[in-house]
Amino acid sequence: GAPPGRRWGAGPRRRRAPGLRPGGQDGAGRIGRLLLQRLKPFGCTLLYHDRLRVDAALEEELGAAFEEEVDAMLPKCDVVVLNMPLTDKTRGMFDKEKIAKMKRGVIIVNNARGAVMDTQAVADACRSAHRRAGGDVWYPQPAPKDHPWRYMPNNAMTPHISGITIDAQVSRSLLCFQVRYAVLQGAGLPGAQLHCQGRQARQPVPVK
Repeated sequence: GAPPGRRWGAGPRRRRAPGLRPGGQDGAGRIGRLLLQRLKPFGCTLLYHDRLRVDAALEEELGAAFEEEVDAMLPKCDVVVLNMPLTDKTRGMFDKEKIAKMKRGVIIVNNARGAVMDTQAVADACRSAHRRAGGDVWYPQPAPKDHPWRYMPNNAMTPHISGITIDAQVSRSLLCFQVRYAVLQGAGLPGAQLHCQGRQARQPVPVK
């Protein structure tokens, strides 16, 4: 039963589950596609925007619908996830006007770079109690003591530590060993990136 003096029930602790909630994603590169794959089993309505649309077979596999205009996608989403690279075009892209297009109560998750968001616009939106934000990236970084994201309500920000897990450290150590071993054997660097005609191809780079 309930503790003395307290009533049993969900009450204010009730939360909404991710299933069937519309989720929008800006950016469908490698990380974005992996996220869509992981969200599919929850039964979410998945929308995505990217300058390059993925092929139809992959869209069907992911269960994701393409949105040609990000401004048209934002009002449809309960959760908006940012996965785009930081470029001259994306710097400060999510400003006061973009955030205003989102639903009341939306959750904004920044997996990209802190600078793709307007710092003050995000802080103001979270203080309004109509928007919530989460992420592991800041701008500038490390964040100064007076950074508004440190003190804004309705946030789940972390200081760029989400990738520092025991498993990640083991993987990095193994990768360092593999690279050093490959170099000493003269076999080239595993997984090195070569830029060929504007596209990236994974090929070993010979070590002289």
